[in-house]
Formats: sequence, C-alpha cells, structure tokens
Amino acid sequence: MNPLVLNFLFLVILGFFCSFPKPKKSKNKFFVLISFSTLLFLRTFVDIQSVPDLHSYILGFKQMIDVDFLKVPITELYYVKIPEIGFRYLMKICGLVSSSFVFFLFVYGLLWLCGYIKVMKSYSPYIILSILFLVVGNFNQSIFVIRQHLAIVVVFLSYKYIIEKKLLKYLLIIFLAFMLHQATIIVFPLYFLYHVNGRKKIILTIISCAVFIYFNFAYFLAKMGTEVLQGYASYVESDIKTNSTLSFIIGIELLLYILILKKNILNKGINKLLFLSLSMGLVISICGIGFNPTSRMVMYYTSVSFLTVPIMVKYAKSSLVKNLIILLFLSLYTYMTFFGSGFVFLSDFRLDL
Repeated sequence: MNPLVLNFLFLVILGFFCSFPKPKKSKNKFFVLISFSTLLFLRTFVDIQSVPDLHSYILGFKQMIDVDFLKVPITELYYVKIPEIGFRYLMKICGLVSSSFVFFLFVYGLLWLCGYIKVMKSYSPYIILSILFLVVGNFNQSIFVIRQHLAIVVVFLSYKYIIEKKLLKYLLIIFLAFMLHQATIIVFPLYFLYHVNGRKKIILTIISCAVFIYFNFAYFLAKMGTEVLQGYASYVESDIKTNSTLSFIIGIELLLYILILKKNILNKGINKLLFLSLSMGLVISICGIGFNPTSRMVMYYTSVSFLTVPIMVKYAKSSLVKNLIILLFLSLYTYMTFFGSGFVFLSDFRLDL
C-alpha cells in the first residue's frame, strides 16, 4: 500500500483514540508530536524519482551550491525554473550547511510543518482535526510543489497582522511569500477587504470584486503570466483547463460555513477572515473556469479547510451535526486526495532509506 495512504489511516486511528472520550492537552501534544514526525519523515526521505519536479530541483540545488552568494539572484539555472530570489537563497543557505538534498528537504519540511502548527495553535479549536485535514489537504501536493506551498504557509502566518491591522508587518510577510512564489500577489487585497466594516458594505465589496474579476480575468491572467511575473508564461499557455468541480466544492464549504456560523460569521478575527477568503476563492474559481492556472492561484484563498472545518464543528449545536460535518468533509477530501486525478502524481510514491 502507498506509504501516504498508510500514514493517513494511521493518523485517523490515532486521532480517534486521542479525541475520545474527550481530547485533552496531553493527548493533543502526543498526536501533534507523532503526526509531525511521520509527516516530516515522509517528505524528507521521499524517493525523488517517484514524484514529479524534485529531480529538477535537486539539479538546481546542486548548481546553486557552487554559485557565489552575491550572484544567486542573477544566475541562470539550467534544469529548473526558480525566478524567486527568496527560494534561491533558501537553497543556497542549506547548501552551505550540507550538500545533501535530503538535508534541504528536511529544512523545508521543518519550516512548512512548524508554520502550519503555529497557525493551528493560534486559530484552530481542534488541532487534531486540523492536522487530519492538512493531511488530506495540502500535504500531498506540497511534497513536490514546494515553492508555492511554502509561500502559502507564509500567507497563513500573515493572518495575525491582518487581524491586528498592522499593515507594515503584513506587507513584509507578503513580500517574503512573494520572494518564495510570485503568484502570492493574488492574495494581497485580503488585508483591505478584511477591514471593510458593515454587512452591507462587505457584501457590496465582494460583488464588486466579482464583477471586476469576471470581466478582467483573462486580461489580468495574461498580464501576470507574461509581463509582470517571471517564468509564469507556462501557466497561461498550457492546454489544461480548470473545470467547475473546484467551484462546486468551495461553494459547499462556504455555504455550510455561513449556515453554521450564522451571525458569528463576521465576528472580528479568524471567522470573518476565513469567510472573506473562501468568498474570494469562490469568485476567482468561478471566473477562472476554463483557464489552466486557476486551481493553483486560488489555493492562496481556499486551502483553509484545516481551519474552517474545526471552526464549523465548534459552532455546530449538536453532537450529531458535529460528527456529520467531520464525516462529510473528511470523506470528501479523502476521496479527492487519494482517488482524485491529482493522486496520479503520487501513485508511485516511495521512500528512499
């Protein structure tokens, strides 16, 4: 059986025993420790020949080791496209410590997992549930789509500064994310959208954004892919198109989030921020049907089930509804992760020990 599937089943069983009859701090800490260790192990000791992209990254990493520190931003990489200076320097710094690509994957895994754990501890009412949804959410793809998924974590870390209205710190965090993956620029408006106050003003703002994006999506995409961002033309020129499935799933999640939280949906803090993030994600996913990069770009807004589902469970009135929410979304995301078209890239996943 695929090691990724085995690990997920193991964590589901462990999470069940750590959650019943009631989760306790000691059980939570134990689950976090075990899950952190297994996830870090899987992403560190992956056989790079069994997944996409990593073979190119190891060649780029080896080339970067021999590059002068000051020439890192301008050096042409022959085997992999990495236009982002921040990610280049991450590879270079790791290369100064060790020439082993396994060490780089270990450092990357530490940064990625520590970032998520920090976000979960800040905003999730049920950290065990959050980790399970991370496993059936971003984890698998993050094994080989490494630049974007590290940038996504940094975006989640910026939530603190959005909520606290610290614009300068938010800009610095988003700039850091941009230096890891340039498509991060798409999430920039979230700060300003969050600080629109009043139910009617918020709804009007979302509608205005939807209209603007609908009529300008193709133009915006072409400009971003060929003129503004470096090395992203392939996003626009690919023949692969995004269908309506993504919009449907986001729509279900947003609808249930609204129905369950009700008047609490616009509470200052993470509740409001997640509502706005899902709303913008739904708008972009609908407007982007038929365009190749939509599913990748929208992830900055929609990869939040590891927070939205636990929060829905928190606000659900009865134990039956809580369990139905968990069962519904865990089943849906498990099916998408391990039986969807994306798993074809990881169907041969194996470890190199």
